[in-house]
Amino acid sequence: MSFTVFLGNLPVWVTADDIKSWLAADNLVADAVKVIRNPETQESKGFAFIEAPNQEEMNSIIRRFDRANPANVITVGVNPSAAGQVKPLTCQLIDVEVNFTSANAGKTFLVFVEGTGGRSRNLSTAVAGAPAGCPLGNEQGFQVTFTCASSTTPTPGGTPDIAVVTGCKLDRQTNGTFFLDVTGTNIKAGATATVGGIAPKKIKVVEVAPGTTNPTKLRLIKKICGGLPGNVIITNPGPTGQPSQPFNCTERCPAQ
Repeated sequence: MSFTVFLGNLPVWVTADDIKSWLAADNLVADAVKVIRNPETQESKGFAFIEAPNQEEMNSIIRRFDRANPANVITVGVNPSAAGQVKPLTCQLIDVEVNFTSANAGKTFLVFVEGTGGRSRNLSTAVAGAPAGCPLGNEQGFQVTFTCASSTTPTPGGTPDIAVVTGCKLDRQTNGTFFLDVTGTNIKAGATATVGGIAPKKIKVVEVAPGTTNPTKLRLIKKICGGLPGNVIITNPGPTGQPSQPFNCTERCPAQ
């Protein structure tokens, strides 16, 4: 009999070794862990399968990652508490301090804001009756999450260098070739990009930050239509370069 656990909504950087270390930290055992990847780019598709040795271990693994488990929920408010504090900066911007503790090492949390107007949207599953193709996450189709670092001792390597994607615009060259202009901040020279898990044939720097060689707009040329609409991810080069948070680009190439 198979005892398989499906684990979804994973950040693209999570590996099978990460999942194994999270399980080991809670004294849980898995016969096998497989992160599903794009066969062309080897980029994670954001989900994995865990093979447990028996039903009891499978149930324990489910509880470890179950979002409905009260042990996996942390609530903070404007009043300081042991869990943390929310600090409003402007009417549209808040600073949140959360004490995750080592017990939550490796866990990924969905992030919600709740007030007098209700609770923010951050869907992880489709709503019954919703039209096909409606994006998950928030209104922009972005899954707002935070993943705690593993409990293992980190390897010194400096502060992660992560770009932030802020926009995308599809256009066409005079020869008919489609290209996607991607804007963002903290993009470094030599950064790579994917659209819907597919790497473009060519990346061209269109604009740079004044006085630097750091791009603020990249042009992704060819092989992009197969990934649209889809998540745009930029990865900075170097040992500290890591993938950006996915930006949901809703552009679509018209039928030829």
